[in-house]
Amino acid sequence: MTSKNSPPDADRANEIIRRSTSAVTTAPDLRFFAAGVPAPKGSKRHVGNGRMIESSTKLPEWAASVIASAKEAMPHAGFDFEPFETIPAGIPVTVMTTYVMPRVSDTPRQATDLPHVRKPDVDKLDRAVRDALTSAGVYADDNQVSACWSRKRYANPNEATGAWVSVYARPVSVELRGVA
Repeated sequence: MTSKNSPPDADRANEIIRRSTSAVTTAPDLRFFAAGVPAPKGSKRHVGNGRMIESSTKLPEWAASVIASAKEAMPHAGFDFEPFETIPAGIPVTVMTTYVMPRVSDTPRQATDLPHVRKPDVDKLDRAVRDALTSAGVYADDNQVSACWSRKRYANPNEATGAWVSVYARPVSVELRGVA
């Protein structure tokens, strides 16, 4: 129960937290594939007069793909509240992303699930996706992301490039063997 001075969404937020912290499932609340070539955000270059611009010219197209894919998936999302609404501020969010990067000429033809160990950096790819999720209205602000897990790999033969994105409206622990 909230007081008269509590924000109107406080009851709903408290219920979501109660349900999410007792959840026994690890199924994502929102999962989608954003097609395209993943582009980083965060690298800036100086253009004069104290102005800085994004270095990646592919960022607007990539961000638009993530936003459109997220908005398309949201009506079918498995969030605990109906109809789908932005995850309220104060709710911890976990984002898991697998980036499917373009194959390069020296990639062995039959090789699958090869880690991508070239630029762009995974943290800059994450920044672009998290900002796009905010713009799409998945959550109120990307400061709600309390945990994230990401990997990047080369596309398998005949596989589209892009990113698989899973969003959880709760903290999710990912156990990595041998890592504290």
